[in-house]
Amino acid sequence: MEDYTDLKETLLHVAAAHGHLSIVAYLLSKGARTGVKDRKGRTALHRAAEKGHGGAVKLLLRGGASMHTLDMEGKTPLHWAAENNHSHIVKMLLKEEARSSDPNAQDKEKKTPLHAAALRGHLSIVETLEAQEAERPEGGAKNGFIES
Repeated sequence: MEDYTDLKETLLHVAAAHGHLSIVAYLLSKGARTGVKDRKGRTALHRAAEKGHGGAVKLLLRGGASMHTLDMEGKTPLHWAAENNHSHIVKMLLKEEARSSDPNAQDKEKKTPLHAAALRGHLSIVETLEAQEAERPEGGAKNGFIES
């Protein structure tokens, strides 16, 4: 069932990235594997979280997608949701985190999702992550910035 695009994306990647829920559900029901990575090392869950498609994120999680999978940049789906200001996805992943995700996961640049959100000025996501006691950047800085 694994047809690939030039980016090494499966049909599940494409459907998740575009929020096509009926297609995601169909592919999962036919045995599509949630752990397949594209050329950038991203799974369908990474793509859905990056693009802000909450319904696809829910379906993929129910279908067994791992929230711990790292892409080639060392980022989890939570990193991508935080970077792209998708607070509904961040909240969903943090809720699921009680079961499995790590809000303090660091990418290859040693940035957590809190760092990524703070660096891009996404205050509501910073507040959401801080409410979940996500690790603060080195030196105890608040909101990702060193206080003087």
